Amino acid sequence: MIYTTDETNYSDYIHACGSVLGIQDSLTEVTVEFKKKCDNDAGGFCWGDTDEIEIEIATHVQGDPLPSEDIMRHIAHEMIHAQQIITGRLEDVGLQLLQSGDSQTLVNVVIWDGETFTNTPYDEQPWERDAYAREEEIMKEALFNV
Repeated sequence: MIYTTDETNYSDYIHACGSVLGIQDSLTEVTVEFKKKCDNDAGGFCWGDTDEIEIEIATHVQGDPLPSEDIMRHIAHEMIHAQQIITGRLEDVGLQLLQSGDSQTLVNVVIWDGETFTNTPYDEQPWERDAYAREEEIMKEALFNV
């Protein structure tokens, strides 16, 4: 199930992305919320688990309104992350305390396709590379189906 808040002019497009990605009829509750600004001026965020996923989409970056094409690209990108979570390819374990001898270190742990990643730089995250590689295609196909 996919729910949207605000920005209802994107509702049909969001549902089309869900259909293209094969998650429209998932039992996972996906909520898409539009915000004037996301943390760190990001275009969007996606987090959750197989029960519930939350997506935030920015409508502005650095105070300037985003063109609708950019917003739709961000929606497609974050919906790809939702698909990754729903299908079990991506699991954000979160912050974990690792002990090595007498020292402890806090690390962010993510499981991608069964492989564990810790503190992976953004541009090296395979789940991000996957989303960037597919976002344009998903956006075009969803627009075709709206």
